[in-house]
Amino acid sequence: MASLASFAGLSTSVVFGHLATGVCSLPNKDKVLFGLKPSRGGRLCMSTHNVELITPKGPLPPFECPDNVYILTKALEKGIELPFNCREGNCGACTGKRREGDVDQLDGSYLSQDQMNEGYVLTCKAKPLSDVVIMTHKKRELMD
Repeated sequence: MASLASFAGLSTSVVFGHLATGVCSLPNKDKVLFGLKPSRGGRLCMSTHNVELITPKGPLPPFECPDNVYILTKALEKGIELPFNCREGNCGACTGKRREGDVDQLDGSYLSQDQMNEGYVLTCKAKPLSDVVIMTHKKRELMD
């Protein structure tokens, strides 16, 4: 079997018993690339997680969100109306609070580390790392 270095460099090699001259020549190429799987549009992502949003009017049906897509972006694609303004992580209009699960929100600058440790998230800059439940419309609570 080819070494990882030669596979990553896409040199001509034998991978899984087949002569491979590039990734496209591999059988089931969408399934063998280190556990990556294609998401909508053919982009590769590591995994997809269930996101449940709880609004002041009650819980919404869960939806799937790839780990490389912001939760707000996917919610808007699904027709879910959520508060937002700048979509850059600077204003806090999209603030929610995690009830369960983990998110990556390193792209935002509005929340302090202490606020993030308390569970506050910016849905415009939060990507799911696991199945997650978020209570939305929490900017006022954060300001109090």
